[in-house]
Amino acid sequence: MSSLTQRVLTAVLGIPLLLFLLYWGGLPFILLVQAVGLAALYEYKMLWAARGLNFPDRLMYLSGLAIISTGLLPGSLLPMGILFLTAVISFVWQGISGTWNKSDNLLSVGLAILGLVYIAWPLSLLLPLRQESLSLVLFLLALAFGSDTAAYFVGINFGRRRLAPAISPKKSWEGAIGALVFTGLLGALWGFVVNPAFTWLEGFIFGVIASVFGQIGDLIESMLKRYCGVKDSGKILPGHGGILDRIDSLLLIIPVIYIAVGLWG
Repeated sequence: MSSLTQRVLTAVLGIPLLLFLLYWGGLPFILLVQAVGLAALYEYKMLWAARGLNFPDRLMYLSGLAIISTGLLPGSLLPMGILFLTAVISFVWQGISGTWNKSDNLLSVGLAILGLVYIAWPLSLLLPLRQESLSLVLFLLALAFGSDTAAYFVGINFGRRRLAPAISPKKSWEGAIGALVFTGLLGALWGFVVNPAFTWLEGFIFGVIASVFGQIGDLIESMLKRYCGVKDSGKILPGHGGILDRIDSLLLIIPVIYIAVGLWG
């Protein structure tokens, strides 16, 4: 079975379930976001393990769940407090357990904190966005997945100039530009048809900004995988790799849209 066929089958099976839980909202959606967060944090931990770096993963998982749950209290300082406590507990535990005897201990704690900022905090913002508007989260997901899909197909068919060959040899400037155009038009359509509070121009700008940051997020994860010597973050999604492979663009788009909506509102 080709990679493209696997990608399509996974999407056909996974998208209806995602839309159902998103429409339902409430506890099922919260549990979905928490499960995605835990899976992504596990894959993040395994990336660094492939590089020979290990860190306090159980504490990271617990802290990740706590940070995601703070999304139910938008605007609170709890995520910062959780990050602070995670760092303090990590240092104290390594000190009293006698494991503070390697040169990479400080780095391992930093990587755990980075994982929480990189994965858990952006996902926590999905919860207040869903409480505010179902259509807004659908729009956000459509921009992220639409940008990825457009970049993939335009790049496969028309890609000639490599975008970042040292990080991700298959990405092309043609694919990147195709993604910008597609998500800009998708944003304009959303503003014109779905949400009349937005003008088509505002929707177009939202779409282009989301595509820019989504592609940066994709490159960041590609950089991590390249540095750790790993092709995919996991194998849970046939044709797509791991959870982190699938949400890498979302992790940057979510905060950008969250901030943009706050400024626009």
